[in-house]
Amino acid sequence: MNTGNNAIHRLSISVPWVTPIAAVFVFMGYDAIARHYRLHGSSDGYRLAFNAALLLLIVGGVTSICSIADEWGRSRSLSIAALVVNTLLFLLFFTCVPSYFEAISRVKVARVRNEMRQLSQSINQYYKENGAYPAWAIGKDSANGFLNDRETALGMPTFKVSSNGEKSGILSPPYPEDILLPYSAKGATFCYYANARGYVLISCGPDRDYDMDPVQDLSGEGAVRDEALVAKSYDATNGTLSSGDVIMVVVKR
Repeated sequence: MNTGNNAIHRLSISVPWVTPIAAVFVFMGYDAIARHYRLHGSSDGYRLAFNAALLLLIVGGVTSICSIADEWGRSRSLSIAALVVNTLLFLLFFTCVPSYFEAISRVKVARVRNEMRQLSQSINQYYKENGAYPAWAIGKDSANGFLNDRETALGMPTFKVSSNGEKSGILSPPYPEDILLPYSAKGATFCYYANARGYVLISCGPDRDYDMDPVQDLSGEGAVRDEALVAKSYDATNGTLSSGDVIMVVVKR
């Protein structure tokens, strides 16, 4: 009987201290994996890690309270300290971590917009020199042709690449990478589509999924269709990780 009580006693002391350490390792471990495999665009994994960390902290807090409620002498002060640690970490996770998610997405979107502006300068320079916009292509003849058939980006139009030394209509590489695409599409560039009236550059956005099909939405007599752009453009005011594509439209004047 004493052996059982001693085991429970040791467990009641260790659990409140182990849980906050485990919570930190769960979240920081997932964060390290997400940074390596570029998973920040998807909130699902982070939400799971976040909830797991909170659950561990709740378990630690409840165990601390149970330990305090029992008359176990010296362990009471340790349990109170553990309760304080679990509570503080719980509040820290609950208040600060969501802001951390949003900050990551804001930085990535800002970088994508900057990359688009620089790429647009190259396209405009090409137009000045050649009197036409660079050619676009879909599939293996495009700059994203190295992707496997399961990648959505492979089915989106982007810059046509040179084959057999062909230079007509080809914008010289390198092409900037769309860092909002999933890790499996690492190295793929932005979607690009042009017609006689202008061109558009598209990133999949923080949700890592294309909402716009430029060939369908932007083709025709006009350079753009306003309703398609408004409905399918990413807007941070709808939520940092909301749906929508990051879009840059340039109309020829």
